[in-house]
Order: sequence, then C-alpha cells, then structure tokens
Amino acid sequence: MEKPSTTFHVEPQKVYDKQSNMLTWYVTESGIVNVWLQHGASESYKLTDINGRIINQGDLKDGRVMFTELERSIYTIHVNTAKGTIRKEIDIQ
Repeated sequence: MEKPSTTFHVEPQKVYDKQSNMLTWYVTESGIVNVWLQHGASESYKLTDINGRIINQGDLKDGRVMFTELERSIYTIHVNTAKGTIRKEIDIQ
C-alpha cells in the first residue's frame, strides 16, 4: 500500500537584488565601514563573512550601522525589512 504524499506550501523569502540602491555602503579613509538603508529605521541586520559565519548582528539605528574593525575580505550584510530581506556584498580591499 502506497503512503499518501504530503505537500507543503512554503512561501519563498523575498530577497532584494544585491545591487539594490536601497542599501548602500562605503569605507572611510580611516577604515570605518558605513551602511545606510534608505528610509530605514531600526531594522535588524546580520553581517556574515565569506564563509557564512556571523560577524556582527543587531538593529540599525536611524537606518544606519558602522563597523570599525573589519579585516580585508568580502562580507555580506542582510537587512530584514517589512518587504523582505535585502542582501548586499561588502568588499573591503
């Protein structure tokens, strides 16, 4: 006798293109990385390294966050908004 199949409906997580101009970043001359979410407030964020390990996480303050001691590498910032998650690569050279 065959087992009845079970179907699950899973909503895909919305992820904005990493090229989205809603989330921008820059590095100052002193090496501080600034991240800014256009129209942001206190959304949660997570910063991961190239291997997916969480380096930092918390909530944006007025749509912004600063990282002061990042080594040269490629990181990904994930910001959770009401419309989904915005993901953007940060390449520190």
